Amino acid sequence: EAAQLIGIGYATLYRWIRAGKLTPIRIAGRTLIPKSEVDRLKKEKNEQTAGGKPAA
Repeated sequence: EAAQLIGIGYATLYRWIRAGKLTPIRIAGRTLIPKSEVDRLKKEKNEQTAGGKPAA
């Protein structure tokens, strides 16, 4: 669900966890991503895409 909210794939989400780009919470075998992390990554992703090439 977090991957969908951020707009990335499931594999990318887990790659970012392994790389330390986001900090999950693990409870009873489940990996949970805090809302604050989701919000931060959405903002980062939006800032990166906003700096793209202007439309012709």
